[in-house]
Amino acid sequence: MLGHGFRKGDVPSGTELRLSEANGRVVVKRRWNDGSVKHAVIVGRTDLTANAPKTISIVVGAPTAGTDLTAASIQSAAPSASVQCGSIGTVNLSSLLGSPVRTWISTPEMVECHYRAPVGSDPNLVVWFQVRLWAGGRLWVRAIVENGYLDNAAGTALNANSDKSYVPTVTIGAATVYSNGGGSLP
Repeated sequence: MLGHGFRKGDVPSGTELRLSEANGRVVVKRRWNDGSVKHAVIVGRTDLTANAPKTISIVVGAPTAGTDLTAASIQSAAPSASVQCGSIGTVNLSSLLGSPVRTWISTPEMVECHYRAPVGSDPNLVVWFQVRLWAGGRLWVRAIVENGYLDNAAGTALNANSDKSYVPTVTIGAATVYSNGGGSLP
């Protein structure tokens, strides 16, 4: 998967794009004000040989037919991940799989969904999971902890300019992938 930018007018509005590889898709994400393609995400799979270059091209034309993977496909794959923010709370991906915040990409080759939940009862601390499932069954999971509210005034529903401190533990699959060395993260 990679992003690709286009100059204004290079790919006119209404032009379909595909890859020279059968197991690939070009997903337009943004357009210029004239309707031409501005940014696309290229998703696909191909066989590679060590130390042998392979050219894959974006070409004009309709992609091969196929059934898109969906959020339900991710739910069936049952990826395992959790983020524990010390005594504040833990967020488990498994409890979120039925309700993604958004499906960012859905093609026959790959689906990426984003999931979000607050940590415990804290009104500011939030965990995001970005999950990709490939047609071959491979999974990719990213966990993000967000304390992204600035300058909250006192008396609001949010904590007024509150600092957090906790020992984080991020687990993906059966592996702890981050723990800040067991130290507190302010």
